[in-house]
This record gives sequence, C-alpha cells and structure tokens, in this order.
Amino acid sequence: MRARTPVSESAATIAESATAVAEATPEVPAETVEAVTMTAETITAAQTPVAIAVVEATAEAVAETPIAIETTTPGIKQTIEWKLKNFVEEFVAFSEGNLEALVESSRIWSAGMQELTKQIAAAGKTSFDEGVLTCKALSAVKPLKEAIDLQTSFSKTAIEKMIGDAELIAEDSIRLTAQTLAPITARVSLAVETFNKTP
Repeated sequence: MRARTPVSESAATIAESATAVAEATPEVPAETVEAVTMTAETITAAQTPVAIAVVEATAEAVAETPIAIETTTPGIKQTIEWKLKNFVEEFVAFSEGNLEALVESSRIWSAGMQELTKQIAAAGKTSFDEGVLTCKALSAVKPLKEAIDLQTSFSKTAIEKMIGDAELIAEDSIRLTAQTLAPITARVSLAVETFNKTP
C-alpha cells in the first residue's frame, strides 16, 4: 500500500469534501462532484515513488539544516581567520622584500654613478692634458704648415677619443640601469606570480 503523504492526504480531503458538499447541497450537479473526485484521485494516483522520495528528502534536509549551520559556521570562521592571518603575514613579508629591493637598487645606482663620474672626470682630464701638450707643441712650431698639421692631428685624435669615451660611458650607463632595475624587476615578477596563484 502507498504511504500517505501531504499531497495524497490533501487529495483525499478534497474528494471527501466534494462528496460531503454534494450530499448536503442537492443543487450541485453530480458531474461537478464526479469531476472534483476524479481530479483528486488522479492527483493521488500520479504520485510516483520518485516524488515521494523527493518530498521525504526535502523534509529531512530542512530538519537537518540548523544542525549543519551550527557545525559549519565555526569551521568557516576559523578558515576565514586563518586565511586572513596568512594574507597579512604574506603581505608584510612581501612589503619588506619590496623595501629591501629598493634599498639594494639605490645602493647599486649610487655605486654605479660614482664609477661613471670617475670615468667622465678621467676622460676630461686626459683631454685637457692632451690639449695643454698640443698648445705647448704649437707654440714651439715655426712654419705655419706644421702648426696646421699639428692642430688637425690633435683635433682628429680628440674627436675620436671623445666618441670612444662617449660610447664607453653610454654602455656603462645602460649596464648600470639594468643592474639598478634588476632587484625591482625581480620583485615585480614575484608579485605577478603571487597574484596569479589560484586559491
């Protein structure tokens, strides 16, 4: 025999009510009573074991929901607190790493600029010394042609040296910039990897 559920009980109640109304009120046509009774019986007959199982499972789930919420809430709270604590610790460590990278970058830049300044000063001193020697040599020369040849030779040598020094300084500046940015670039790469992690 099929178990009585709220749906089958309601359908049976409807059929009984329709019959009672028909008996108490002779004006209600017999066809109407018969249609209501058939509809109620159809609803009762249409219930399948799956529908009954769904109703019973839903009733059980609703009954167990408060217990599940009580047992789950502390676990969720603990997980959130743990994740928040880890996030703060990681953020502080990451910020310290960023500061260390900036300090290291500043140190590299300062040391490199000192070297570049020494290099520029040395090139300037060499050019000045060569200019003084050329002036002394020019003052000792008597024929005009020799003076012109000496001046031309000095100018050619000075321009070649200036171009060579400028290329060397440019290469060293590029190298210094790369070395200076290396700690910061490493931190940016680490930040990208960290933020791209899937939780």
